[in-house]
Amino acid sequence: MNMILRLIYHPIINQLLRPVAKLNYALRKKELLSVSGKLNFQTKDIQFSLQTNQTCFVTKYMFYEGFEAYEYNLLFKDLAQNAKCFLDVGANIGLYSVLAAKYNPQIKVHAFEPGLGAVHYLRKNIEGNQISAQVQVHELAMSNQDSQHEFHEAAHPKFPWLKQNLNGSSSLQAEHGRTKSKAYQVDVCRLGSFLAQQQLEQFDLLKLDTEHTEQLIIADSQELLAANRPLIMIEIYPEIADEIQTLLSGWSAYHYLRLERPQLKEINLKELGKHTTHVNYLLVPDEKLNWVSHYISK
Repeated sequence: MNMILRLIYHPIINQLLRPVAKLNYALRKKELLSVSGKLNFQTKDIQFSLQTNQTCFVTKYMFYEGFEAYEYNLLFKDLAQNAKCFLDVGANIGLYSVLAAKYNPQIKVHAFEPGLGAVHYLRKNIEGNQISAQVQVHELAMSNQDSQHEFHEAAHPKFPWLKQNLNGSSSLQAEHGRTKSKAYQVDVCRLGSFLAQQQLEQFDLLKLDTEHTEQLIIADSQELLAANRPLIMIEIYPEIADEIQTLLSGWSAYHYLRLERPQLKEINLKELGKHTTHVNYLLVPDEKLNWVSHYISK
């Protein structure tokens, strides 16, 4: 079986099989295979590519469902074109870092990714899309301390030979829904320490996707977030919702928007993070609401 899987997921063979898989999905809504190798995308505004392997949910989802169907893709152009500095915390293979640079040639992007598998592809995607001048990669996890910490990279039991695993549940937390993982030490930084080291005075767009440690970053960075008032893209699961709500209770003039594709739904603070299906949110200050106001459902 391993030999067959190795053959199917060889990038050249995989590319030849994709049209058959796409047709089968259109007819039967059944996924025959995942995606390995280079995947090209073209929208009405940009062209880009992503290098990936068969353990990446992001590229598999976009391959079958389409570019605009994934998370914030439909509205991200509006965010990127309005922003000057984007902190992509939990960049994975670099989808949003690539999109930001493609949509806005003037934007500066800092992409944070501690996972060895993900950062391997992140660097390939930054180089492959020729955006190295705009996007700086930091092999760091972000949390509430400057230290080293054990990072747990989720492994896929179906592909034990793979050196790079791209499962999105990799985390600083030892237990986060994984059946198997490999642990290694990574550098961890606080947001404030990073900004001081980089002499970065301002950022206006922040993505937090750190698999259940987002609340630690927010708790440690309250003054910085209040001073910069960024628009925040954040994944909030019910398990950390109460902590997030408490942390945000003192924020003034922010709107809480839940992503329910193709629209955003404005909710109150008590609803934030409580939905079991929709876990992607935007935290939007008053002065940046015009970036996304046309997506908000009436």
